[in-house]
Amino acid sequence: PTLTQTLTLTPPNGEVIALISALSNPSNHDRHTSALAARDTALSASSESYGNLLRNFARVLATPTIAELPPEVGTVLGTADPTSYLQLQHDPTLWKQFRQMSGLLLKNGLIGPPLLRVSEEMRRVSLPGDAALEIKGILLSCLCDSEYTVRTVTASTIASASGEREVLPMAHWPELHHRLLQCLAEGVNQTEKNDEDAATNTDANSAVHGAEGALDTLRKLCEDAPHKVDHDAMVPALLQYLSSPMERHRRAALQSLHSLLELMPSALIGGMDAYLGGLSRLATDPNFTTRKVVCMTIV
Repeated sequence: PTLTQTLTLTPPNGEVIALISALSNPSNHDRHTSALAARDTALSASSESYGNLLRNFARVLATPTIAELPPEVGTVLGTADPTSYLQLQHDPTLWKQFRQMSGLLLKNGLIGPPLLRVSEEMRRVSLPGDAALEIKGILLSCLCDSEYTVRTVTASTIASASGEREVLPMAHWPELHHRLLQCLAEGVNQTEKNDEDAATNTDANSAVHGAEGALDTLRKLCEDAPHKVDHDAMVPALLQYLSSPMERHRRAALQSLHSLLELMPSALIGGMDAYLGGLSRLATDPNFTTRKVVCMTIV
């Protein structure tokens, strides 16, 4: 399957979009405070309520434009927050701020589940299996999103939830490993094709975005939980990206490999010649951060 395959998405409900709107606007103190209380109540009421709110955050994250929301969802938002609804109608690009905010709320909800009293004991609320399955699918899809901020918050959410916190453990998420490798492979293939019409080619853009999303995820995973990464599969792919013509790709691959140096996995030992060659080339890279990582590695 290609990276542009369509995700079957259930629309988010209007109440959650109105909640995100209120949480995004602290200037309206009373409404913002009420929204915080409503969010906390929904997260801590039960596992079902917790999962339902998080999956709706994920659905907002995955909805590309406000035009794709059903009319009844817009009606709910228009009733709850007419000002935000009119602003979105006037300037639909504001929707990306809702998506980014929903991603941050999803991440925080996943890595910090509230405590729930069960039989006189306080336990963390667990994420129901069906909610976890839907959220995983949405996160994998959003790695290739056309919006940079959506890819960034998605990568951060995946790395935080599947890495050290293990809310969505990698051991029970084989699709994540497959998706990361798929994104990296298709990104390399697209670079090698060097299509003249890449700027208008949907598949080409998706491949570039997917590679960036995968590299950003790996950068965060290698930094936070390097022992959880499949070194044998990922290190060779990262080494390839040291020669990428795209600055962000080179930098993320270099940062990922740098984070693995302390572990020094066998895959990196076996690819040491390619790694040292990459360091040599990147020592004169136009990007300051890239050159800085090279210096840190050498020192």
